[in-house]
Amino acid sequence: MAAQFSPLSLDRLTAAVTRSVPLVITAALVMSLTACGATTRAMRAPRPDQTASIRTSTTATTTTTVATSAGHVATTLAPDGFNLIAPWEDGEDIPLANTCKGQDGKAGVSPSVSWGDLPSDAVEVAITLVDITSDSYLNWAVTGIDPAVTGIADGKVPATAVQLPNGNAQPVYAGPCPNAGVHTYVLAVYALKAHPAVPAGADVKATLDVLERAAAAVVKVSGVVTA
Repeated sequence: MAAQFSPLSLDRLTAAVTRSVPLVITAALVMSLTACGATTRAMRAPRPDQTASIRTSTTATTTTTVATSAGHVATTLAPDGFNLIAPWEDGEDIPLANTCKGQDGKAGVSPSVSWGDLPSDAVEVAITLVDITSDSYLNWAVTGIDPAVTGIADGKVPATAVQLPNGNAQPVYAGPCPNAGVHTYVLAVYALKAHPAVPAGADVKATLDVLERAAAAVVKVSGVVTA
């Protein structure tokens, strides 16, 4: 049978509920603040070892450019200091001598490249030149460079180095040679912390993936060639 309330009993019950609501809200608020107290405290400054782990990350992409006495530009991958010097400024024209057209009646040759502040854990250096406009065509890939070496001259590679097959399946330098318009090329120097195992017949993506995974740091500079 349904409970019957007199008007007086109902008034007393309503008053009791009204008095209890503020108490419930106050208690809930106290519990919420207690649970979240950690978020209201000031954050501690990072320890030195935490800062170092950020500094050595290979995912950093900030770069700066520094003019050199040779008129080239050193592109530095901040903040670890690893840098490269190429025969052209970042985003500028690649010299004719390094394209398929060549210069002074000579065939195009690989560019001179030098680098500095190699990470201490590097066991090998690799270089690539990729046409990112033409579906990442691989113009050049060199591995096996001794970390004691700090650069190579035009048209030269160290005796211990290995030139991987380019986009034409030939283990040589293929000078940039766009068939139309303006193409952008990326020259990269890899400081490798492990010797890469590039599978025979690997395409450009597989080759670059292997180098990226083995890299302690990478520094890059872009250049353009007009057909």
